[in-house]
Amino acid sequence: MNLASHLRTALEVLLQHRVRSGLTVMGITIGISSTVVMLALGRGVQDQIEQSFSRAGVTLLTVIPRTPPGASGSAQSYKLYWTDYEVLVAPGRIPHLLDAVPLASSMTDVLWQNRRVRVRLLGATAAHRQSAGLRLALGEFLSDEDDRSMRLVAVLGSRLASDLYTQGAYPLDTSLSVAGKRFRVIGVLAPTRTETDYQVIVPFRTMQKRLRRAESVSGSPVVDEIRIRVGDRDQVDDARRTIEEVLRPHRGVGPLDQDNFRVVTMEAGREAVQGIADSLTLFLAAIAGISLFVGGVGVTNIMLVSLGERTREIGIRYAVGATVRDITAMFLWESVILCGIGGVTGISLCAYGVVLIRALSDIPAKLSIDTVVLALAVSLTVGLLAGIYPALRARRLAPAEALRSL
Repeated sequence: MNLASHLRTALEVLLQHRVRSGLTVMGITIGISSTVVMLALGRGVQDQIEQSFSRAGVTLLTVIPRTPPGASGSAQSYKLYWTDYEVLVAPGRIPHLLDAVPLASSMTDVLWQNRRVRVRLLGATAAHRQSAGLRLALGEFLSDEDDRSMRLVAVLGSRLASDLYTQGAYPLDTSLSVAGKRFRVIGVLAPTRTETDYQVIVPFRTMQKRLRRAESVSGSPVVDEIRIRVGDRDQVDDARRTIEEVLRPHRGVGPLDQDNFRVVTMEAGREAVQGIADSLTLFLAAIAGISLFVGGVGVTNIMLVSLGERTREIGIRYAVGATVRDITAMFLWESVILCGIGGVTGISLCAYGVVLIRALSDIPAKLSIDTVVLALAVSLTVGLLAGIYPALRARRLAPAEALRSL
């Protein structure tokens, strides 16, 4: 028998038992679709991570506080302050410096009319827009004068604006309550699909002097982190060393002491986050793969049942000239076709599911060609493996025994 004959025979047998074949296909469909959905979500998260880091750029360095283990002294020395920012941005201090942004953040309540939401409040300077790669959908961003004058103005993330201002309300120049004070909305950011979409950004000095009032003994405002951007990725390591050399004496760190601050590069952060995302994707795909394994066991079970029912058919095939190889191939093809149909159906359902997920939520999902090819290859492989044992059982069925059943 040639390949076309094997395929035709396998399809005829499967169509004779539509209900049983359909239920078997359903098991593979569920396994493939759940696995592919997990991979699609993981791919979407990976792309979102890449986009987020691309917006910020690989030339970004972040200075954050760190408490050295076993260090002595006041906890005040472990915080970052405005003076740390000032010493870093002094002219000529950091070579190839493009901009530096002090940031402070906290959770707070935002109230507009009768709507109250809890969001992250971010204090920043005008340079934050360029440093973070932010785009505006409406209005304008913070200015240096807003920060110097400690104005009560705010820029809203896209999702926060849509949640607060429903039914066509226009957010610009409206007044909303942030941490109990009235702020005028001057801008709305374009969607970023990150936590920025649900933030309120206000001038740094406004937040520290009029909202948080978190100060050191000397009165210098506390800074949660300092973001520094240089001109080229090849200059990142030099900038990191310069930052450490400048801040150590300024913050009273001795030659043998451990730093009470950390300088994190964007590339290191990207690799760490990407590694976590990859591990989570593989973990979820492995869990979903259990259902695919169960589906494969179901195919094996159905093929064994089919073998027991078709001893007479096998005898007839031997009688008309079929070989042991033909009988083995018949069972293998039936198993592969079952799983192939289940794989195609599962991929199709997953494609519709990804479209719905992206349309109805902000959850990232991306069904790539390589994922589709991988899923189809896996389904066919499962079919081949699931059919091996029944095919070997059929192969061991002696022609004389099969012919006696006629």
